[in-house]
Amino acid sequence: ARLLFASMMVNLLGIASSLYMIHILNRYVVYGVSSTLVTLTVGVLLALAGEYAFRAMRLHLAAEISSDEDVRMSIGLYGLILTAPLDILRRRPAEEIEAMVRNVDQEAQAFGAANIAAISDLPFVLFLLFIIFLLSQPLALVTLVVMIVLIFSGWRGQKRMAKPVQQWRGVAIRTS
Repeated sequence: ARLLFASMMVNLLGIASSLYMIHILNRYVVYGVSSTLVTLTVGVLLALAGEYAFRAMRLHLAAEISSDEDVRMSIGLYGLILTAPLDILRRRPAEEIEAMVRNVDQEAQAFGAANIAAISDLPFVLFLLFIIFLLSQPLALVTLVVMIVLIFSGWRGQKRMAKPVQQWRGVAIRTS
């Protein structure tokens, strides 16, 4: 819950710089009203400082979540390897044990603090898209199309790299 709250605050405060530019263009540039310029500038600087603080807090919370899981997985696997009878371990190929250890490292990377923080931002993507829609419908459409293209290209690139990565792992296991 605290992680989602921190992500919500990061995303809400992240809108501040965009709203600042809209107000500057509408009030200062068009009408030359400079009385609100200082107030708006101080406000957006405070919002940026708050956004930075909430980003740091979110990353810290995500690191706590991921480190607890890392410790649990590592203790489970290494505890199993250390307490298993030696004759059972000898019957297993070394590549299989190495692959198990490598998988724990891959899971630790996949569920690392940066990825957890990024995943906690996902619910707010639609909210920000709605805010963009309120400001400009064509801009929201362009944003949605770009998001879909990026998701598709990332998925396609990941799919394209799966086979070479599997081949590389096979070569690495055979040469070790």
